[in-house]
Amino acid sequence: MIERSDEIKDLAAALSAVQAGMEAAKRSSENPFFRSKYADLASVWDACRQLIGEHGLAVTQLPCILLDGFGLHTMLMHTSGQWIASTTPIIAVKQGDPQAFGSALTYARRYALASILGVSTEDDDGNAAAQAPTAKGKTAQRSQPSQDDGKSKRFPDLAALFTQAIEMGYKDEVSVLSALGCEKNIDVKKMYPDPDDAWTKLFPPPQEPDTSREAPAGESLPY
Repeated sequence: MIERSDEIKDLAAALSAVQAGMEAAKRSSENPFFRSKYADLASVWDACRQLIGEHGLAVTQLPCILLDGFGLHTMLMHTSGQWIASTTPIIAVKQGDPQAFGSALTYARRYALASILGVSTEDDDGNAAAQAPTAKGKTAQRSQPSQDDGKSKRFPDLAALFTQAIEMGYKDEVSVLSALGCEKNIDVKKMYPDPDDAWTKLFPPPQEPDTSREAPAGESLPY
C-alpha cells in the first residue's frame, strides 16, 4: 500500500536531486551458495545517506501489524512536511522465531529502502549478466524461465531458488534442503520438478481461519 501527503512538489524536487548524484550500491556481501555478491542493507544506506541529508530528506522504517501478519512501514519525509510511504509484508521463514523474523525484517528493509529512493545495485558481472563464460572460454546463454505453460516462472533453476531462500532467512543450502525434506539437489528436482512448488513448501501462504464451524452455546470462536 502506498500513501502520500497532499502535496509532494518539494519532496519530488529533493528526491530528483538525490537521484541525480547517487551512485549504485556496492555489492559487498557474499552469497555462499550462488557464489555471487549482493548489496546488503548497509551498502544501500551508504549509497544514499549523505545525499538525502543534504537535500532535507529522511527515512524511517518501522515494523507494523497487518491483518495477515507483520509488515514494514517505510516513510520518506521532507523538511517541508511532505512525505510518501509504503507498507511491505514481512515473510519470516519460521513463525515465532526471533532470528528468522530479524532476517526477514532486514531483507524487507533493504528492498523497501532501495525502492523508495530509487537506489540501484552495481552490476559486478557487467555484460556477462546476459552471457556466462564456459570452461573453453566461449559464452553460453544463461538459462531462461520456462515458458511451457505460457507464464514466466519465478525461479528458472534451483540456484535462483536457493539464493532467494537464503536471503529470506535460511542459514545455508543444507537448511533449505532439510526444509524441503531432501538430502541432495537431485532429490529436489525429483520431488519438485517446478521450483515454484518448492518455494511454496519453504514459504507456505498463511492459513485462512475456518469460519464454517459453529461455536458451542455460550462460547465464541477465537477470531
